[in-house]
Amino acid sequence: MFCPKCHKELISGEDKEFETLSEHVCDPNQESFPLRATWICVNKNCPVSKENVFWDDNGEYYSWGGLIKFDNDLYSAYPSFARKMDIEIYKKGLQKQTYIHPVFMLWILKPMIEYNYKSNEHGDVLKKTWKLKWLKKDCWYKKDSFGHHKYYTFPFVNIYHFLKNKKREIENIKENGETKWRLNQLKSSFEPIKSWDKRWWRHFELSAAKIIYRKWYLKSKEY
Repeated sequence: MFCPKCHKELISGEDKEFETLSEHVCDPNQESFPLRATWICVNKNCPVSKENVFWDDNGEYYSWGGLIKFDNDLYSAYPSFARKMDIEIYKKGLQKQTYIHPVFMLWILKPMIEYNYKSNEHGDVLKKTWKLKWLKKDCWYKKDSFGHHKYYTFPFVNIYHFLKNKKREIENIKENGETKWRLNQLKSSFEPIKSWDKRWWRHFELSAAKIIYRKWYLKSKEY
C-alpha cells in the first residue's frame, strides 16, 4: 500500500492493539483488542512520518491528535478496501448531489440529482450513475443527524415496489415449496391496513395485490 500524502510505499510496522471501526459499531464497550498488523510511512520528508499515525490491513487510517491535511480528505492508504469505500460510500472529493430549482415543480417539490460511484481500490472512478429524488418543501434545507435529506416518494412508486415484492415472495414459494410457514408469511402480508393509516395508496396496493394474485391470496387464507 502507498501513503496518501507523499505516495511512497508503506512498510510494515509493529503489531498494535487497537479498535477497528466495525468493532466500535458492533461493541463500543469492548475493552481489549488483539494485536494487529500496522503500516507506516518512513519517508522523512512526509509530515505523516512525524506523527503517531498508521494504517491497518484494510487501509484504514489511525491518528492520535495529528493535524495532517490530505487532498480531498482522502487519508486511506491505497490500493485498499478503505479507499474504495471512501469513493463509493463517502464520495470524498466528488460531487454528491445537484439541486434543481423548485420552480420546475411549482414550488411544491425540489428535485435533487444524487450521484453514485463505482471505484477500484486505487480510488479511480470506474462508473458514475445518478438518481432523481424529490424533497418536500419543509425538507429543502433540513437534514437528519447523519446528514441525509428526507425524500418524498410518489405513491405510484410505492405501489410498484409493493407489487414487485409480492411477486418475489410468491416466486420464492413456488421455487422452495408451499410450506406452512411461508404461506403464513404470505397471509400476514395480505392483512387489512390499520384503520389509522389514511394513505390511499396503501389500500389501493393491497386491493390490487389481492386481485392480481387472487389464487395465492385465497390459498393463504386457508392457513
